[in-house]
Amino acid sequence: MAGRGVELRRLCNVSNKPILNNLQSTVKEDNPELLAKYSYKANPDSPGGFDEIDIKQGETLWLLKRGTGDNHHWWQIKKKDETFGFVPARYVMIVEKKVTSLPWLNKEPEKEEMNPGNKFGIPKFKPYVSAYGSGDEPSKEKASVDEFYCDVCSRKFNGPIPYKAHMNSKAHKEEEEIAKQYSS
Repeated sequence: MAGRGVELRRLCNVSNKPILNNLQSTVKEDNPELLAKYSYKANPDSPGGFDEIDIKQGETLWLLKRGTGDNHHWWQIKKKDETFGFVPARYVMIVEKKVTSLPWLNKEPEKEEMNPGNKFGIPKFKPYVSAYGSGDEPSKEKASVDEFYCDVCSRKFNGPIPYKAHMNSKAHKEEEEIAKQYSS
């Protein structure tokens, strides 16, 4: 019987060295770090023809090899305790070393403009600019309170944009129709 096992290994080109030692030699220090998004319970029957491994949500792992061919949905990973196996690729995510998703995090904080001759670092005065108007209209010195008031609906508005939106709304037009009916 022992001779058949040796013969089978020779035909399949399999060495007697433990698989763990062969894989550890291929593991590099620059393997991407992974984070388990979900827990996964390995199937002991290995229906895919490869050894699966249990992982727990939030566990830190390292990628050994991405799946290829028919096996592209499975990644080979290594755990902290040096065990390795395959898990579904959707159950893990690659941990980015540098945050690149928020570009403003990489910028240096902007320094405020200082008044010339100011020794104490008091910020330069910036006048208030309204969000509702450009302020370039010299004919309108200051909007009165009654300027943004709808007599038909008896409503006050805080600027020209909400006032114009109200004037074009269906509710306002219905109120105008009702007011015309009562005035006739």
